[in-house]
Amino acid sequence: MRTEILIRLLATDARLRINLGARFGLALVVGVGCAAGLLLARYGLRPGLGQVLMTPTAAKTAVPLLTACAALWAVLMSARPAAPLLPATRALGAVVALIAGAFVVLGIAGGAEGLRRGLGNPMMMMCISAVMLISAPILVALIGGLRSGANLGPARSGALAGLAAGAAGAALYSLACDQDDPLFVVPTYSGAVLMLALVGAFAGQFTLRL
Repeated sequence: MRTEILIRLLATDARLRINLGARFGLALVVGVGCAAGLLLARYGLRPGLGQVLMTPTAAKTAVPLLTACAALWAVLMSARPAAPLLPATRALGAVVALIAGAFVVLGIAGGAEGLRRGLGNPMMMMCISAVMLISAPILVALIGGLRSGANLGPARSGALAGLAAGAAGAALYSLACDQDDPLFVVPTYSGAVLMLALVGAFAGQFTLRL
């Protein structure tokens, strides 16, 4: 990379860091607020939520929340031209690997019957649709916030925004969902998050071009 191009990128990044951080933070607050309102209006909270959150079932909320945090870090880095993206993507990859590994272990422990019970649950499509619905306002808000950045890879930034929105939406929806079987929750929530990533990549390609 030529020296003058690097200097321009660093100067641009210094300006973007303040502007993008503020707008992205505001967009996140608005998006999550709208998603939470939608959750309460359409689904409500599950009975006994306080007690549930004191049990290992709380992982159903904590893991998507952790995924959302890692994805948010990655999407912020992707919108700043001189920012190092690799640490954020490694963190996100580690979380994804942890989820995949946990599903494999649980699948082995549950056996064929456990997998049939989880993957054959008739609630799967309804839950996927619900997570995507709850995630939609978050994705719209994040894409809007990213427009103040310098997205050299618009589809990549959009996909990461979709991952963040989908994971945040899954964490919110888990507060209403009473399906606690990990062999149902992991593929259902993961499927919804991956669909949001595809939607985000498509939206980013057309809305985040420089």
